[in-house]
Amino acid sequence: MIDESVRQRWLARLPVDKKQAICRLLHRGHQDRSLLGLCLLSSAAREMRILDPLGQAFQLADIIYPDSGKPRWQHQAATGFDFNISHSANLVVTVVSETLQVGVDVEKIRPLRRLNFRSVMRAEELAIIQHQPARFFELWSIKEAVVKAADSAGLSRMREVQINNIEQAGLSDWVAHFDNRDWYVHALSIAPGFCMMVAASAPVVYLPVRVLAIRDLLRMKPYRRYNPAP
Repeated sequence: MIDESVRQRWLARLPVDKKQAICRLLHRGHQDRSLLGLCLLSSAAREMRILDPLGQAFQLADIIYPDSGKPRWQHQAATGFDFNISHSANLVVTVVSETLQVGVDVEKIRPLRRLNFRSVMRAEELAIIQHQPARFFELWSIKEAVVKAADSAGLSRMREVQINNIEQAGLSDWVAHFDNRDWYVHALSIAPGFCMMVAASAPVVYLPVRVLAIRDLLRMKPYRRYNPAP
């Protein structure tokens, strides 16, 4: 649970609509995880020294939340900075890039209550899940990460994502086809009991990962605007 004073400090940095949306979430844990994802984003932008065209630092207040598609920084077109956030159980992840379109999905692995996912899985994928139920989260996360990277409207088009070489279990890299182009997916193992996939619009040569405990993340002050030295 985030301390209330820290929580209010971070909420104050968000656009009004996003702040209200977080506060409307029924469970405090869901509110905190949504906020922590944005804290991670702010931390990553700070480390990368992301600036807008006028030299001002990245601000959470400058994020646009469209009615459909994923959130984006209002200066994305000018800077190329893209990001995506996902959370499941007690794990929150954020992926960022200055050159690629990116998407991420993380899922806590848990027993499945049903094996009929016709709305999101293709016939060949359903066959794999029937024989290897544990691979459901792998296939789901690949599809969701790709759809998010492509900035598709919601997750209703996950079934359209076609994954190459899905018959091979244990891979760490995949190529998926969606919206008439290839997307490149990489699996990350940063916590036991979770499945995490990162999708990008081109092959990723270097993918640094930083793991932060909540206590360390929340010690960081929200990024304030500054004028960088000439």
